[in-house]
Amino acid sequence: MARSTLWQETAETIRAFLDGRLARKEAEAWAVNVIAEETFLSDELILEQAVLTLLELQGPRVTFAKAQHDLEH
Repeated sequence: MARSTLWQETAETIRAFLDGRLARKEAEAWAVNVIAEETFLSDELILEQAVLTLLELQGPRVTFAKAQHDLEH
């Protein structure tokens, strides 16, 4: 996938999740697919962290407030 497309998809997935248009499970499933298929470059730390934060939504100890704060940044 082209990097600009991955950045755009990640941003849209985050916006959809924060706006309530995408359920936690859907955001997590999207992130699982990205992690399974992508190798992040060393200068893509922010992109990788955004995808990993979406992936971590499945964790029972991750509160919406914490996830929202992390994703907004």
